[in-house]
Amino acid sequence: MRLVVVLVVALGMLLVSCGQDPAVEPAPNGEALNGDTRDEPEDDDMLEGTLGGDAQLEGGCAWLDTDEGRFEVMYPEGYEIDFDPVRLLGPDGEPIAREGETVRVRGRVAGDLMSICQVGTIFQATEVVAGS
Repeated sequence: MRLVVVLVVALGMLLVSCGQDPAVEPAPNGEALNGDTRDEPEDDDMLEGTLGGDAQLEGGCAWLDTDEGRFEVMYPEGYEIDFDPVRLLGPDGEPIAREGETVRVRGRVAGDLMSICQVGTIFQATEVVAGS
């Protein structure tokens, strides 16, 4: 029984450490640990960038490339990313933007969230702005 407990604890520690790349994890002061000093949008800030994505990366990952760097956006309920081709769909299922087009969202940096994609800082969008 003791061996099972030790194995479970070791496996848990291994799983916790997986996917954590300190070279891209933001430091508490907003600087990336790898020395990247990009400015991150503040709470309730507007984020504007070019929609990009990769259907093969971790089962499908999308992002916005901005002047401040790359951001993985968590869109409000009802919005989703389609990967064939890459596009942002609205709650009605209609395309809002295609890969390479500009998307504008309002929200905040979500430093307390993690993602399997690890393509950039996570931005929790509260609104997709009309006229994107």
